[in-house]
Amino acid sequence: MTSKELAKLLGVSPATVSMALNGKPGVNEETRRLVLDAAKTNHVSARALSASSVRTVCLILFRRKETLLSFSTFTNEVVAGVSETCREAGFELTTKQVFGMDALIAALTELSRSDTAGVILFGTDLIREDFPLLPKTAIPLVLLDNHAYSHPVDCVKIDNTSSAFAAVNFLIRRRKAQPGYLRSSFPLVNFTERQTGYEHALVYNGMSVNSAVVHDLLPSIEGAYADMTALLKSGVTPLPCYFADNDLIAIGAMQAIRGFGLRIPEDVAVIGFDDLGMSASTDPPLTTMHVPKYHFGAAAVKRLLTLIRDNSLFPIKIEMTANLVVRGSV
Repeated sequence: MTSKELAKLLGVSPATVSMALNGKPGVNEETRRLVLDAAKTNHVSARALSASSVRTVCLILFRRKETLLSFSTFTNEVVAGVSETCREAGFELTTKQVFGMDALIAALTELSRSDTAGVILFGTDLIREDFPLLPKTAIPLVLLDNHAYSHPVDCVKIDNTSSAFAAVNFLIRRRKAQPGYLRSSFPLVNFTERQTGYEHALVYNGMSVNSAVVHDLLPSIEGAYADMTALLKSGVTPLPCYFADNDLIAIGAMQAIRGFGLRIPEDVAVIGFDDLGMSASTDPPLTTMHVPKYHFGAAAVKRLLTLIRDNSLFPIKIEMTANLVVRGSV
């Protein structure tokens, strides 16, 4: 009998069976006794299951909806880090694309009962109200690119606040002026944290948060271009410099600004966030905050492997700082 067969018989995950038989923490005593009794009855030992041990990790790519946010370049680099690190550790990676909370809840519930060692949830689109809805999984889970406030789950995320502070502080020092904020009109935890960093930089430099100029733009090149063009047509006078929530907003806004005959960076300087592949080839090349996307994914896998070995560990939050890449837009 395999671990999967025994798990199916008992209605638990194969990972739970493995931990119970091998005396590892992460399984309550009642479940452990249930597994051990069933293993004895069916003449199953930990050694017998070793050849069929669970070596699969599932990466869930969650999107609230199929459109609006376009992180394809960003996502691909992160997924490459996840995939390579799994391969090097001898784990097979499966990937699920999930749209909407109902589908996510169903996927996590199904994976808890499957022959899967652990889950990485790429949850950029999750908002704070979503986390209490997530089911408790019977297998280790690491949340990637988000932070589950008041919800006990391991996460690997960007240090958005400190990184945005560094970007805005650089902009202020370079331009000697209070920067405006090109804010995403689509709310995400990442963007909320970047706004906090933006405001901290203003205060640090003796500037007023209350007098800050904020333009809400869609977080895509086309959407930001259309929204910024509408603002300029309405008579809004551009500021000498802006911090944008992401590169897509920055690029779209720069196109709109240049379309009105203004020069970048001579008339208006712009700094973005993420350092997408296209950002180095915009006109002018975009100054931005570089997120180490490959290592971002790799760090999530390494934490998950630790949890697979010992699921009794307390949840931790790992934050990766973005680095400034100076190009021609500032």
